[in-house]
Amino acid sequence: MLAQLLIIVFGVSLLSLITPPVQVNIDTSWHTFSSGYLLAQSQAIRYGIGNEYVSQDGQRVSFNGAGNVPYPRTVHFDHHDIVIELGGGRLVEK
Repeated sequence: MLAQLLIIVFGVSLLSLITPPVQVNIDTSWHTFSSGYLLAQSQAIRYGIGNEYVSQDGQRVSFNGAGNVPYPRTVHFDHHDIVIELGGGRLVEK
């Protein structure tokens, strides 16, 4: 019984060594955008002055002293869209 279990474990181990690893490319650019956006918005609210956020890919969003955005927009990423709502500048992921 123990020998059979060892053979099965050895077989599974051998298969896991032979099988190539699966590479998953995760798009984290929308996480980075959201984090930077919220930081810039909170700084605009804290200091009461306008602020602008420019993401790594050149997306620009400006805020007034209350943290509001002057116009709504949608920022597109590979697998996500982020909608910036007018007024409070709330982010909605789609």
